[in-house]
Amino acid sequence: MKYGHSLLLDSPIMAAELVHKDCERFQIVCPICREPTLKVEQEWPQGTRHYLAHYRKSPISDECELRVAAVPDADIKRAGGISFDQRIALFLRVLRDEIFRATAAHGGLPESALRRRHGNAFASRLMRALSRGMREFPGMRDLFSAPFVEDVLADYADLLPTRAQRDLQIKTARAVFAHLLSPRLEDQFRVLFANAWMVLNQRCVAAMNQPPPVHPISGTLLAHMRAIEESRGEAASRAVEQAFAARLRPEWGYQVDNAMQKILAEVAHEMIFILLCIPYLDVLKRQLAVRVS
Repeated sequence: MKYGHSLLLDSPIMAAELVHKDCERFQIVCPICREPTLKVEQEWPQGTRHYLAHYRKSPISDECELRVAAVPDADIKRAGGISFDQRIALFLRVLRDEIFRATAAHGGLPESALRRRHGNAFASRLMRALSRGMREFPGMRDLFSAPFVEDVLADYADLLPTRAQRDLQIKTARAVFAHLLSPRLEDQFRVLFANAWMVLNQRCVAAMNQPPPVHPISGTLLAHMRAIEESRGEAASRAVEQAFAARLRPEWGYQVDNAMQKILAEVAHEMIFILLCIPYLDVLKRQLAVRVS
């Protein structure tokens, strides 16, 4: 069969996107009879052939394979799109807590400290203005471009070990981020922005505590970040205007000379990483378990 049905995702998934252990992880079954399937790869002169098969061959399984083969690819994609939109709505309902959990798991900061510092950070007028300016900046819509995501994942190859996991995680994180750019989700965007800010701050502190030579940019960024967090006056708006006056692009993160732009580029990097770290499959399992109970 060219595709199977994921009970976990309630969505079709193509055989070529799976490896053997994905069948259990995504709970892949036959789209017709709902029996478990296994991933098969066959070497042909034209290349490797990927497909799913029933564990036991029977007249019923033969009929299933014929019916699956007759389903147009357009219908498969359409069914997946409807289910995917429903899953995104589910993730958005619990996103705030999942951002804190993912940051704590991968950023080296306790969740309780993150929640406390989040409130303190947004006492700063400049922090609020930066978050709002970043959300409204047109370039944010391109933040999940392929080169930038690849740059974020370059040092974390073991985070998403299979192609199916990687594709699903990137697709989900990209869709979640697109929703965060809407005004109605400004509070969730602030949470993501603040957590990314705190992770960057922590990394600068860790770099400063390393034996020499320390890269000078760490101290510069840390000094600017502390000044921003302590900012309360009207001058804050001028700093924001300067930060967004140039067409800030995330991929400039390692080239810009302006400290504010450098900070925002690094924060954008951390925002993407946090969204990619959220265990969307585990979240989905928990939500389904709640519904069943």
